[in-house]
Amino acid sequence: MITTQVDRLAWLRGAVQAGSVHTVRASFADRLGHWRGKRVPADHFLAHTGQVLGFCDGMLVCDVRCDIIEETPYSNYGTGYPDFHVRFDLARLRPVGWMGGEAYVFGDPHDHDGRPSPVSPRHVLRRVIDRLESLGIRARVGLRLGGRFMHDPDHAALIPAGGLGPGDDELGALSRIGSGLQASEISVLAIASGPEAGAFRLTLADDEPMASAEAGVVAKAAAKEIARQAGVTASFMTLQRHALAPSLLEPMVDLEITGSIQLADLAIQRRLSEVRALLQPSVNAFKAGPPSAPTIGRDGRSPRVSGLSASSEADPFTVIAATLAAIAVAIDSSREPAGSLADDRGLGAAAERLSRTDWVGEWLGPEFVANALPLLAREDRLLQSSVTDWEVDRYWGTA
Repeated sequence: MITTQVDRLAWLRGAVQAGSVHTVRASFADRLGHWRGKRVPADHFLAHTGQVLGFCDGMLVCDVRCDIIEETPYSNYGTGYPDFHVRFDLARLRPVGWMGGEAYVFGDPHDHDGRPSPVSPRHVLRRVIDRLESLGIRARVGLRLGGRFMHDPDHAALIPAGGLGPGDDELGALSRIGSGLQASEISVLAIASGPEAGAFRLTLADDEPMASAEAGVVAKAAAKEIARQAGVTASFMTLQRHALAPSLLEPMVDLEITGSIQLADLAIQRRLSEVRALLQPSVNAFKAGPPSAPTIGRDGRSPRVSGLSASSEADPFTVIAATLAAIAVAIDSSREPAGSLADDRGLGAAAERLSRTDWVGEWLGPEFVANALPLLAREDRLLQSSVTDWEVDRYWGTA
């Protein structure tokens, strides 16, 4: 396995010379785990390997529709939407295994003054990892992702079993997703359809947290691109129609801890309930019910935390960061025991609880929290101000 920056650049040069790669996707992940970036000619990328690329900083605090609001202090009309600059992690250059001729690389957004962007989920996860290591805790994380194929995303029209599109089928598309990820050097342990028509699950091998989060972003993008090639849409958004089970993003965490600690599943669940707004960042996800309760097992001497869940539309970097921080706070013996489980009935209430939870800002960063809160609260306000089909059918013309 090629792991160093020098070897990765040598691989890319060889691929360019052989004509197998002509484009590099110079990338970053936004706050919802969407793959963002620019396609750069590979020979230009190789000639300027130390170059940074600029992007509007509003892309780090936009909502699911790419709208930018005035309430986010990091970027708004008053700040002028300056660029941030992505510095690429060249040791993680990889082929785009499902798209011939392309490679990709992710990087860290930095502000115009050179500091890592405090609202970048990638920076937030790195911040958590560094703090864990200072406490003698190392983690590896596996991910399971649930999604759906649809013919019509606007109306959530599910595909019939085996009916993706002309000349293709569900199993064929899943096979192409699996092989495309493997060719991108992402280890896929399992890929399966069901239990409902159009539903599928991807299980990715465990890795260090940064690599695992990046793999989650890439896996969702790969599924969407391959589905488009089959003439349909792949979605990782929770759907509340047809009594569907929620689509989940499920991290599995293995911990290597120096020293003896007590780890209780209820304590972890309490802390996770305090960051539920980050684990389920849409109103649809909240309607699907709270995340599942974690369980603690042992793999040799190392504890394994499983049974964790978030909604699939959540950003993998944020989910892993919040989960690892919650576990660390739960085992921090210097803190008072956690209280009762948070039982928030909506995204707005969960955002309010998040604002009152001190440890979240300490671990994820106060600027990250300050910019997440108005976006979460706005989603809830939009829901409260909307008029549903049921309300129209029930009340229109009766007054």
